[in-house]
Amino acid sequence: MARSVCCLIGGGGLAGRHLVPVMQAAGRKVVIFDEHPPAANFPATEYIVGPWHDTSILASLLARSEEVVDLAYANHHRGSFDNPISDLLEYAPPSVTLFRLAINYRHVRRILFVSSGGTVYGPNTPCPTPETAPNQPISPFGITNLTIEKYASMFYFTRGLPILVARPSNAYGPGQPVAAGKGFIATAIGSILGGQPIPLYGGGNTIRDYIYAEDYARGILALLERGQPGETYNLGSSIGLSNLQVVERLAPIAQARGHALAVDHQPARGFDIPTSVLDIKKITQATGWQPIMPFDEGLMLTWDAAAATIPTSSSG
Repeated sequence: MARSVCCLIGGGGLAGRHLVPVMQAAGRKVVIFDEHPPAANFPATEYIVGPWHDTSILASLLARSEEVVDLAYANHHRGSFDNPISDLLEYAPPSVTLFRLAINYRHVRRILFVSSGGTVYGPNTPCPTPETAPNQPISPFGITNLTIEKYASMFYFTRGLPILVARPSNAYGPGQPVAAGKGFIATAIGSILGGQPIPLYGGGNTIRDYIYAEDYARGILALLERGQPGETYNLGSSIGLSNLQVVERLAPIAQARGHALAVDHQPARGFDIPTSVLDIKKITQATGWQPIMPFDEGLMLTWDAAAATIPTSSSG
């Protein structure tokens, strides 16, 4: 019996690295479509390189896929403030094109658009934040994600497209590029390993919800199997940690491995939402999924994976 095919669009990043083995263990054949070639040690799977807006590639993938996970914008470097118009035009049309094409392939049983669990809500929301909270994004990244979500909803209600939305929190884990702009954990680990101070904005009081990449992958699988089309689901830990708390949890890991840790205090940034913690009761009740990786253990695994792949600067 042929295995069902799950296509990961934009699956060449951290999420795809962890989704491939999770999906394969669940009996799927995984096809990745990404604009960039796979990184070193990427899990073995079929991998297609091309522009996300290429309709011929999208059509050929839809023709042989039962499930599609749209990670293209979720895998985007969050530099949208630099050029918000370019950001919108580069990422919204490919997703809308995917939705428009998919209505012609009735064998596709689920399409999951992976949005953003922090930026689409904006400030002044309940904590933890449920899916019913108002959407008031204050970044181009959040606005573009919400725009794509609205198109997804339109195609569900008007054309019956079996599409649902995931709003994940901040994913971290082995395989995450340790560079500035790739998330605070990645930035902090990269700074320590590079012998540089960790940039802390606004006193390090920004609070975020972190989810380990394998838990994230299991959550995506749970939504494909048991999530309901037309619905939106938060995907996180419901635990808030400030940037300063993350640094404090990193300190013993770094020190045990012979690395000094320093911070560089910077003024607060206007686009940083002070607190973003997700309420995950809806996904847990709908699918039974919940995160299982303790934060400190996940942080250690992330550190060790990063330290094995990049040049380091020891404190000596």
